[in-house]
Amino acid sequence: MKKLLIILLISSLFSQSNVKITEAKISYTGNHPFHSWTGISSDLSLELNCREKNKTCDYIYSIPWVNFNSGNDNRDNNMLYYVNAYEFQNIEMTFNNVQLNSLQHDNTEVLSLDGTLSIAGINNKISVPLNIEIINSHFNVQSEFIIKLSDYQIERPTLLMIPIKNEVIVKIIISGLFIF
Repeated sequence: MKKLLIILLISSLFSQSNVKITEAKISYTGNHPFHSWTGISSDLSLELNCREKNKTCDYIYSIPWVNFNSGNDNRDNNMLYYVNAYEFQNIEMTFNNVQLNSLQHDNTEVLSLDGTLSIAGINNKISVPLNIEIINSHFNVQSEFIIKLSDYQIERPTLLMIPIKNEVIVKIIISGLFIF
């Protein structure tokens, strides 16, 4: 039964007819020698295309830059400038040809999905670790990984002539219910 629920989760993740999202939280944490900050968004959309009787799917996740909030409007506006959000309005994560039967596992195992992360018009291959937990009809998906601003040709902002660190921590938490 657990394997069936995992297949249902992956094959219909965020499909409005089968899943109700109760929480979507995407955050990035930047660091500078003088302080750290976190920008948070709960705006996540998915374009899903499955074939071969729902055994293979393509996923395109999209997150608008303008919905990230760090609690400081000036910092958020600077972030929009540096990531060229006026021209490239969304972050996109694309996972193609995901074989759903390869995602079957027990809850103690961390999965990894290979895909493409698009930021500021630059596409890079990425491997995203996933923790998936299913309890009855509830699911939780979590991921945490690091990106480098230089990989996306993003100029690092400075404070007192010292640039922020090149590495940014990205965290994703998605919770919801299966609707049967």
